[in-house]
Amino acid sequence: MVSNKKWFVILFLGLSMMISCQQEVTHLELDAVDSLCNVDPGKALEQLDTYQNVIHRAPKRARMRYDLLQVKAHDKAFIPHTSDSLMKLVLEYYQNHGSVNERLEAMYYMGSVYRDLHDSPRALKWYLEATKYGEEHITEVDSTILRNVYAQLGAIYSYQYDFKNSLETHKREFQLSKDADYDPRTVMDLANGYVHTERKDSGLILYDRALDYILRQKTEVQNIDILAGQVTQLSLRYQDKERAKRRVAILRLFPELDSVYNVTSGLGNYYLAFGPADSAIYFYKKTIASSPDLQIKMGAARNLTHLYGKIGQKDSMYHYTLFYVQLNDSLVRMQQWEQDRIVQNEFEYRRNKQAEEEAYREAAEAKQLLMGCCIAALVVLLILVLIMWERERRGRNTIHHKDKEMDAIRGQLNRTIEENEDLSSRWDMELKKREVVDLDLSEVKESLRRKAAGHNVGKSKRELIKEMFAVVDMAYPDFGTSVRQKIPTISKDDLSMIYMKQLGLSTIEIASIIGLDRSNVHRHLKAIEEKLE
Repeated sequence: MVSNKKWFVILFLGLSMMISCQQEVTHLELDAVDSLCNVDPGKALEQLDTYQNVIHRAPKRARMRYDLLQVKAHDKAFIPHTSDSLMKLVLEYYQNHGSVNERLEAMYYMGSVYRDLHDSPRALKWYLEATKYGEEHITEVDSTILRNVYAQLGAIYSYQYDFKNSLETHKREFQLSKDADYDPRTVMDLANGYVHTERKDSGLILYDRALDYILRQKTEVQNIDILAGQVTQLSLRYQDKERAKRRVAILRLFPELDSVYNVTSGLGNYYLAFGPADSAIYFYKKTIASSPDLQIKMGAARNLTHLYGKIGQKDSMYHYTLFYVQLNDSLVRMQQWEQDRIVQNEFEYRRNKQAEEEAYREAAEAKQLLMGCCIAALVVLLILVLIMWERERRGRNTIHHKDKEMDAIRGQLNRTIEENEDLSSRWDMELKKREVVDLDLSEVKESLRRKAAGHNVGKSKRELIKEMFAVVDMAYPDFGTSVRQKIPTISKDDLSMIYMKQLGLSTIEIASIIGLDRSNVHRHLKAIEEKLE
């Protein structure tokens, strides 16, 4: 009897294992992973990996849901998408068979894939498609998904300097948030929209509201990037020490975050604005060591150059100046590589197989023609060799005349060396002058900025512009000459714009001083820079 029970238990366990091995993924399990994506995308990816060996036996609807969740979990975990092939299949399926929310989500993540591939036109296309579809089915869609679409759309407009559309988009994002569901990031998106459109008072109010939400929800660590971003804006744009100091105090409650690059960058900007310089230098160095972003590193290196020059440590100043130039070269190469990749992706997207076959046939015909041309070219080459041989024979007779010319060149070279040594000593003197000019540059720059903001600086616009010309020509002696040589007919206003651009003023500040619209100033500057190559 005991033996029979034993065999029964063994048989039951064996059947259970067989059933569990053949079990398919259910929609309830995928729903659980979907919920997990929003709170812990890393665990969601781990759970999806456990279904990898059995998902192929599931129905097509479950397989498509699995693929969509793969893209979603990667997006929530901030893992960049590297290909659009999987998402194209998912989007095609849901456009024909999905529910309203599934279609909206598929369009949203199609845009997000192209966002990570740095393909802004197609990302913008799918985000706009998603907003249009979501507004048409506003009573049926999940407002959280539609709100995320507007957030990404506003970010793209901001990257393209279309701040008006960016603000309107973030306003709609904010409207879709319910009072109980307000998210600090939604509030920050709207705040940044107001800041970029020069409505700074509204931006400050929303900054404080986002901070209140973070403190009330006790999510300081989860929103540490928001706090760091506010520190930077309040320090450099607003010069609001009290508000910035409050956020810095919160950041310093978490010393383990001192190695996070956006935190160190924010703290460096705070100490750059309000001192002490040693603290700013300390945090900028940590930013360079920890940041994966070349532009953030370049900003830190530029500020370190300024700080070391200010305190008189020239060796360190020259070191970070060289480091900035190296980072800039790396950024240019990376941007060129990304542009090449975008062109390649566009080529693959638009390639025409029939046209390629026709091109292959034409290439075969061209190859035959090339063979005939090569034979003719060989004959011509033989004739040229004979001609060159004859010319070389005649050239030997004139070699002795060249000796005299070489002597003259050697004499000129010696004179050039002497001139170079003289120029080197003059350059050393010029570097000493630059130390004084740097201070003048900062004073003129600050006066112009205050003038752009509408403050009284004790000087007229004409006096400020005249002083700017003098100081920039001292700091960059070849700059004005080069501009006038390349654009002899340049107007005084255009010349003032390019001088202000060289001084580091923003397009909005230049427009305020000159008295033109920002878009006109941007167009003028772009035309001048194209002429200057």
